[in-house]
Amino acid sequence: MTAAESPVPATNVPLTVEAGIEAHNSPTVAVNSGNPANIVVAERIDRPAFSAAIHYSFDGGKSWSEARFPVPPGEDRPFAPDLAFDEEGTLFVEFVTLEGPGNSPGAVWMAQSSDGGATFSDPVRVLGPYAFQVRMTLDTARDPGRLWITWLQASADAVHCQNCFTETGLPILAAFSDDGGRTWSDAVRVNDRSRPRVGGPTAAIGGNGELQVLYYDFRDDRVDWENLEGSYQGKWQLILARSTDQGESFSETIVNDSIAPPDRFLPYIPSFPGLEVNEEVVYAVWHDARNGDWDVFLAQSINGGRTWEPPVRVNDDAIRNGKDQYLPDVDVTPGGRIDVLFYDRRGDPNNIMTDVYLASSTDNGQTFSDVRVSDRSSSSRVGPEHIGVGADFGSRLGLASVGDRALGVWTDSRNGTVASARQDIYAAVVTNLPSSQAGPAVPAIALAAGLLVGTGASLILAARTRRRSG
Repeated sequence: MTAAESPVPATNVPLTVEAGIEAHNSPTVAVNSGNPANIVVAERIDRPAFSAAIHYSFDGGKSWSEARFPVPPGEDRPFAPDLAFDEEGTLFVEFVTLEGPGNSPGAVWMAQSSDGGATFSDPVRVLGPYAFQVRMTLDTARDPGRLWITWLQASADAVHCQNCFTETGLPILAAFSDDGGRTWSDAVRVNDRSRPRVGGPTAAIGGNGELQVLYYDFRDDRVDWENLEGSYQGKWQLILARSTDQGESFSETIVNDSIAPPDRFLPYIPSFPGLEVNEEVVYAVWHDARNGDWDVFLAQSINGGRTWEPPVRVNDDAIRNGKDQYLPDVDVTPGGRIDVLFYDRRGDPNNIMTDVYLASSTDNGQTFSDVRVSDRSSSSRVGPEHIGVGADFGSRLGLASVGDRALGVWTDSRNGTVASARQDIYAAVVTNLPSSQAGPAVPAIALAAGLLVGTGASLILAARTRRRSG
């Protein structure tokens, strides 16, 4: 690739600009298909108190405003929001509210916006207490407008100790709504009962309306599940549960059974794997430490998740170089290019300073080429601290790709210090990416075009009719 053909990352744009010690992380991105210049980002806030925020843009991201978050009456700690636009331009936001000194989920709520995220309806209570890791996705194939939520259902007994679960067998559940979140189906169990420790459920809808749920099976990892001393020396599995009958039953396949845990983690807020479903092609991304340091991997299934190809290492730096790459998300363009966004420490000999990289593949995911997206490194040691885990950079980042461009949204600590723990949400566009797939093209994702403008560059952005899944 010549210099003129090389990808060009734009100047990074901050979405959070307040002074102080706020820590924003775990962004989710939604784009309005009816008005693609309307983009919304939501994230959780960990400092100075647990909360959540929503930002909206009507000029494709050139400027941003912050909406008033729809906090339910009598509640003060909204947390972990997720977003989705339907085909008519209605925006749904789902979130939990925390309660008690242990900040356990007290309820799950949903609100709507008919003006692109500027204002919201009064929230409606969706679920009761102890619903962890709640995510939302929208069916635009078989049942247009059907909302799905997935979550890990705990209990009071499971969370009675600080920073740990003690009860095994906690299920991943799913439920749907056909009336905009006002009423919901009975919850159904997603994961097989033989898996005692599971988490990180990420959902997406296949071309025929199949509900696909990707999650981790932590197997016999009591060390992290119960917050014990030491480190778990075994392997996790990544599992895809697939339902072809609207959640009445699920079949499971093992995406990968050799996941070496990268570090200690908190089981009630694990990092989410990335999931993209494109007709019959399913893409899963994650990071693990099988090579000694942390690498990002992609596995794909060309038959709707029934069987899986061997995983491919995504980051193109030298293998086993002691530099970590982690927390990926994945998207696929109509032309078939596969994009993966992730955090990356390859630029720091001490493996502390973090950047954001975008890796792209035009040969059906066999090889990837990486480009740095962040224009300034930030410290992985800046953020809210958890005992035994260190600074928390959140559980996900956001990615949307189309044509020769991609938009990334991530957690960034460039404005913070270890003392302040400040984290901000930043976005950037990468232009001049390959716009077509070499070799057999994967089926195109139905996307509409929009315009996102960052400093010095513009993005023709995929306008999804559902939330980005990763």
